[in-house]
Amino acid sequence: MNDSKDETPHLISRRTVAKTAAWAAPAIALAAASPAHAASSGEVAMILFDADSYEVPALGTITITGTLVPAKGSKVPADIKFNVNFPGATGFYGTPPVVSGTTFSMTVTAYSNATTATLRVSSSNYPAYTPGTTTVTVAKSGAILVGQPSYDVPQDGVISVKGTLQAPQGGTLPDDITLVASTTDGFTVLIQPVVTDNTYELVVRGDSAPGATGTVTVSSSNHPAYTPGTAVLTAVAGDVATGGPKLVWDEHAFVAPGGAPTVITGKIILPPGMTSLPAGFTLVVQSATETWKVLENPVITGPDTFSVTVSGPTGRPAMCIMLVLSPSHPEFRGALAYVTNF
Repeated sequence: MNDSKDETPHLISRRTVAKTAAWAAPAIALAAASPAHAASSGEVAMILFDADSYEVPALGTITITGTLVPAKGSKVPADIKFNVNFPGATGFYGTPPVVSGTTFSMTVTAYSNATTATLRVSSSNYPAYTPGTTTVTVAKSGAILVGQPSYDVPQDGVISVKGTLQAPQGGTLPDDITLVASTTDGFTVLIQPVVTDNTYELVVRGDSAPGATGTVTVSSSNHPAYTPGTAVLTAVAGDVATGGPKLVWDEHAFVAPGGAPTVITGKIILPPGMTSLPAGFTLVVQSATETWKVLENPVITGPDTFSVTVSGPTGRPAMCIMLVLSPSHPEFRGALAYVTNF
């Protein structure tokens, strides 16, 4: 006959404690030779988490908090140390709890192979503290959302594709997230995605004849857990010259290093029969973003050419649309160009 009792400590959650008020029961204090053994199995001292479960962003980190409940009449030992483990599971890492008074905090990181696990925290030098447990689960991954399901791309023309970044449930967007866009044959990413807060913008050029279709895909190169976004591209007839006067930029996109004045250029297309610019012909350029500056009015550099000096913002990558118009002769159709500072 076995008269021994099972002395395996039961794992207790904050919810259980709240229901039973276990610490209200009388405790038996036993003297010990060293602080590491000051508590005995007859005392009720516990490590409690503030929640029964937590969601950790995929490939991300969260802070988990809890409370240390000392035995009745005792205080939390100043030299208490902890063991952190995830029994039977892989893919998670937890830092040792940092204690402040009777509360503690720690961080948990989920790696690529993490799914769901039990987080167990015990005291290595005060074993009378009942270990605390909670469940950690990988949160739903974040997503890269494209603004529209489909886009028409003019042949030999460009369009702007905009979208948003959706953080994982309970998580935040990483500050260093980098996006990469790719297209199928017949289309070209002219400007890679430029991220601003939780939005992004990129520029696609059409290289195919009208009627061709393809896709654009936006993914993260350094946070692959974010679900890529896709959209359908359809080539349509471009802005073919009809013989009317118009303004044309020399490039679809220009690079203007942050803070450095940069000259961007274009051409003035005269209608048939017109050999010189009309008297009093003038141009203006408008910037679609306040941080991009037009440093001087457009300069007509020849019988059919013009230039504009602009300055881009410093800091993180940014993109802007420049619009050139003729206020004196509005029959000259205006033109758009994209400018980046990287």
